[in-house]
Amino acid sequence: MKRSASDTPKPLIGIVLPTYNGARHLDASIESCLEQTWRHLELIVVDDGSTDPKTGEILARWESDARLRLVRLAENGGLPRALNAGFRETRGEMLTWTSDDNLYRPDALEVMARELERGGADFVYAAATAIDDEGKRIGAIAPREPQRLIIGNCVGPCFLFTRQVFESTGWFDPAAALAEDYDYWVRVSKRFRMRPIQEDLYLYRFHKAALTSVHGHERVAEKIEETRAKHFPRTQILAADGLRAFDRGDRAAARRLLVAALLRNPAAVSLYRPAAICALPRFLVQGIVRLKGALGKPEKR
Repeated sequence: MKRSASDTPKPLIGIVLPTYNGARHLDASIESCLEQTWRHLELIVVDDGSTDPKTGEILARWESDARLRLVRLAENGGLPRALNAGFRETRGEMLTWTSDDNLYRPDALEVMARELERGGADFVYAAATAIDDEGKRIGAIAPREPQRLIIGNCVGPCFLFTRQVFESTGWFDPAAALAEDYDYWVRVSKRFRMRPIQEDLYLYRFHKAALTSVHGHERVAEKIEETRAKHFPRTQILAADGLRAFDRGDRAAARRLLVAALLRNPAAVSLYRPAAICALPRFLVQGIVRLKGALGKPEKR
């Protein structure tokens, strides 16, 4: 008897969830993973040396679910090492990871898995809602095209990728802690096809205990800059930052960055036009824009 499409087994999705004294939101985070519309999943929870007994109590309550496996580390080693310990235990054909204070929307894995199955991408990532410690909406996180990775982390917190991506890209780098995700996405982008999904599939929580808050935005920004310098030539970084400044109308910054890029690489012909525009007086640029607009208008009949 021929098997129908509805009878075809769904790929197993592996989720890694590291936690370190994360009792406040851990229960809800685990529930959001296990209550997905995509039921064929495994959840690898990595207890990264928690000392808070409440974290252990919450994990003990969930151990009866056969889809959850618990990995306990003897001492806290940091997020990259916890992720590596979790991914080492995965069996899934599609993989992802989440945090102990964030939440998936019920159909998040379903939407992303269908997008991977559609073809044309090996790694997909989705829009998210930013919430505060109490769960109140405070903003939105929009995914950008992967070409913008040279500027910063445009992927965001909600993503899914094939097992081949993981096996080819390798482990998370402990030396890139605080920018381990950004470092990984850049490495992925050099070998695989990445595609954003504009649908909101995730709730990302901002609060005082978050890594960015604990270590400070400045330190995180420093690690991102270190990661950019590791993966991209300086000329490309200057050009990307210059074009971004140009797009937002910061002519002084754009001029400085674009000229610096051109001095390093005079053959970058695409940079000459924005650099020249930045060098012109503002009134002259505005006059040119008005003239182009007037010339482009159709004649009235």
